[in-house]
Amino acid sequence: MIDMMRKAANHPAILYKKLSRTVLENDRVDYSHLLVAFPKNYGSRPAALADSGKLSVFVEMMASFRQHGECAVVVSNYTKTLDMISSLCSSLGLCVMRLDGQTPIADRQALVTKFNSERDPEN
Repeated sequence: MIDMMRKAANHPAILYKKLSRTVLENDRVDYSHLLVAFPKNYGSRPAALADSGKLSVFVEMMASFRQHGECAVVVSNYTKTLDMISSLCSSLGLCVMRLDGQTPIADRQALVTKFNSERDPEN
């Protein structure tokens, strides 16, 4: 249940996707009955920024950083959250460099070096 709360806190769309797949994945517990908490058309529309207070504040912070010529490193323990943040940043025209568990070890230092030397607060 704590995992479900975390998903909802990060963005309701993450929880919705999990609930929609629960029966198909043969999870230990079926939480699909919680789908009634979502509007009927929730899964058929794009996830809205306004659905997540965290992401709304995140956008304001990124705008402030850009305005002050600063760059940001965003850290998350969850790839689904990183996927959503990466997509959001790209849609805002922000440069995204992603380093996660899927990044080959040989490429990691090059990404860090590139971020430290070539970063442009306008991106």
